[in-house]
Amino acid sequence: MSEEKWRNERSIVTLASREVYRNHWMRVREDEILRSNGKKGIYGVVEKDDSAIIIPVDGERVMTSREALANKTLPKSIVIVGAGAIGVEFAYFYNAFGTKVTLVEMLPQILPVEDEEVVKTLHRSLEKQGIEIRTSTKCENFRVGKSSVKLALVKDGKSEEIEAETVLSAIGVVANIEGVLAKNLKVELDRNYVK
Repeated sequence: MSEEKWRNERSIVTLASREVYRNHWMRVREDEILRSNGKKGIYGVVEKDDSAIIIPVDGERVMTSREALANKTLPKSIVIVGAGAIGVEFAYFYNAFGTKVTLVEMLPQILPVEDEEVVKTLHRSLEKQGIEIRTSTKCENFRVGKSSVKLALVKDGKSEEIEAETVLSAIGVVANIEGVLAKNLKVELDRNYVK
């Protein structure tokens, strides 16, 4: 297994075995990653076209759906990275409780695997409710501060700097069967799920 190093604002992290992160749209994994200072941290990792976005998940300023479900306070503003089912559900929920929501999807539409006509109707409905939706947009340069997260939204080569109290990483969930199956067991897999 090869190891690769990626730099973020806090430290260099080491990722092992890129192939484990694959799914249909992009390679995604939320896992413990060994930092260069020897401490482990949770990071959301998105890879597409051999470039990586590393989102430093701390459970407070940057959350996954697990931390968001257990959160006892509502942020004033949130950027939700990923507009699949999980991202859209959280956008609706947070908006209903008064949080300013920005929903970001790197593909051309929210809910990218759903029917296009249904998605267009839902898109309009969410915007009417006050949710800001950015499609065909990448998130880059995450900078986690004490009271907010700053990041760049990039669309068509143009970058826009935004700031929110919290970021929710809803970039996907994939099966992690690493170490579960015996090495000599031959099982047919589809995107790391047993067929």
